[in-house]
Amino acid sequence: FGIGTTEVEHVLATQCLLQTPPKTCEVRFEGAAPKGVTAKDLILGMIAQIGVGGATGYVLEYTGEAIRE
Repeated sequence: FGIGTTEVEHVLATQCLLQTPPKTCEVRFEGAAPKGVTAKDLILGMIAQIGVGGATGYVLEYTGEAIRE
């Protein structure tokens, strides 16, 4: 995360940095993952669909049978 010059000025003046809570998003992987498919494979597949910036500003919560295994 980064801050701009306005935020730096505020931090230097007040010793306080205001942050907004991030939005949350549940990512559910239904069904069992095929043999040989790892968690990394699932995440890379998701990134291929939404793009590298697709979840910017979000906290992702991974759920589903494939994650529990």
